[in-house]
Amino acid sequence: MEHITSKIKRTYLFVIGILLLGISVQLIFYFFHIPKNHLTTLLVDFREVTVLGIPLLLFFLITKEKPRDVFLFHKISFRNIIYVVLLVLLFVPLSIAISTVTRIIFPNPILQSPARTYTSTAFWFMLIAIALQPALLEELAFRGIVHDGFSDYPLKKQALLVGLCFGFFHLNFNQFFYTVVLGFLVVFILYYTQSIIATMLFHFLYNGIATLASFLSRAHLASNAPTTTSTTQIASLTSALVLAVFAGALFWWIYQSFVKYNRKRLGMNPPVSVPVVPIYYPGAPAPIVGPPAPQPSTNFLEPTPKKQRLFTPLLIVTMAIAIGFATFVQIYDTLIIR
Repeated sequence: MEHITSKIKRTYLFVIGILLLGISVQLIFYFFHIPKNHLTTLLVDFREVTVLGIPLLLFFLITKEKPRDVFLFHKISFRNIIYVVLLVLLFVPLSIAISTVTRIIFPNPILQSPARTYTSTAFWFMLIAIALQPALLEELAFRGIVHDGFSDYPLKKQALLVGLCFGFFHLNFNQFFYTVVLGFLVVFILYYTQSIIATMLFHFLYNGIATLASFLSRAHLASNAPTTTSTTQIASLTSALVLAVFAGALFWWIYQSFVKYNRKRLGMNPPVSVPVVPIYYPGAPAPIVGPPAPQPSTNFLEPTPKKQRLFTPLLIVTMAIAIGFATFVQIYDTLIIR
């Protein structure tokens, strides 16, 4: 029990370290004038190399853990690749609906952030910075180290904690809600595929679709001034919610098929026992009746539930740091930028 507790504490300290480093980097962009050149552009666009790369490296240097014991790098089947692609395509409308609702209350600061401007950036560069970089570093951090740290919780609590930490990492209210859902979902993809490669693929495709949409809309915005009225907001919200309902129903159907396939692939469903009917004939000895043979567990991959508190002081500290800075960003964006 002591080992489990220290592992959870270590995981929260890792997340808090990432948050503090990310906040420090963002404050530099907010309060210091940074000259725009090729070097600073690279530093801005690839700041996750600092925010996540350094903590990842320090984690293994300090803990002496072996990467193969933390990261689930297993091959994924072609059928699972198809499932991941379908799940991403159906999750996009769901995330758009969530973002549309939350954007009414919390404007998305990433659109005005001085830390990310792609008004004249090549698509391949955007794809590397927005899709490939997070797919690698964020998955190694959250579906690797953070997920491993919470692995002694039951599966649903693992998914909730990893999703919350992933949402906190983005440090703003608008992105928090759909990234929590995304972080919650990919834990189940990791569980059933037993491979972080599957979650990297999901993350890359999801961000890649957003990158493509941003790139294609850039030319339209350049030639047409954006107009936002209450009518257009209502129309956008209505269409997003209607699309999300249909996409959600189809998503659940595909997900159930994905789970069924992987449970069978991993041997998580016990074989159906067929009763043996003894054949009697004159002079045959009486059959020996013994206890039934033990059946294999249906959840042999399911972590053994431990009596661990879900809401710990370190979780509260993590929430306070993320919510505090997100509140600052929201006030700063509302009062100063506008």
